[in-house]
Amino acid sequence: MTHLHYRSFLKCEAKRRNKQLDLDLWVDETPKNIPHQDNDYDCGVFMCMYIESLSRCKYPSFNQSDMGQLRLQMKNEILSRSLVNF
Repeated sequence: MTHLHYRSFLKCEAKRRNKQLDLDLWVDETPKNIPHQDNDYDCGVFMCMYIESLSRCKYPSFNQSDMGQLRLQMKNEILSRSLVNF
């Protein structure tokens, strides 16, 4: 999906919820050398961990072999309602 598709989706969702969304000041980025999945079912974990890394100003340092541990960590964080510090 391209940046334009994401922007269009976000605008449609905002309109559907009767909200205003101004994306004019947003900057589109296409990061290089980020972790990628090797299967068809870990996309959600990869996305969540990538966003979490960015939110903590850390370079994403996980890979496919970490998925089992990261799934368990995410489950525990959700159930305990607290984030693990890394």
